[in-house]
Amino acid sequence: SEEALEESGGSGSTPTVVVGKTRACNQQLPQLQAELQVEADAGRLDAFGLYVRGLVLRELQQTELATQALLQAVCLYPCFWSAWTELAALNPAEEAVSRD
Repeated sequence: SEEALEESGGSGSTPTVVVGKTRACNQQLPQLQAELQVEADAGRLDAFGLYVRGLVLRELQQTELATQALLQAVCLYPCFWSAWTELAALNPAEEAVSRD
């Protein structure tokens, strides 16, 4: 992109290529997951809270639990496009979205 070329001092004749993506690890995710779990168990999370829980679980590499949380989110709010796209990304070859 032009921004990458400007930052690297390039003139545009040799484009900068970014290879790979560094993944940051948030040290607070396990604590956040524990707090969200308490709220989920008590039935106090709405669709958006369940979505956040799904994102946290995904980042913690707990794909099955993330899928369950996201399914709950779309059941509560069927027009929740972000939750649907996360479900599709987590389960590209499965029919998880058709399960209850």
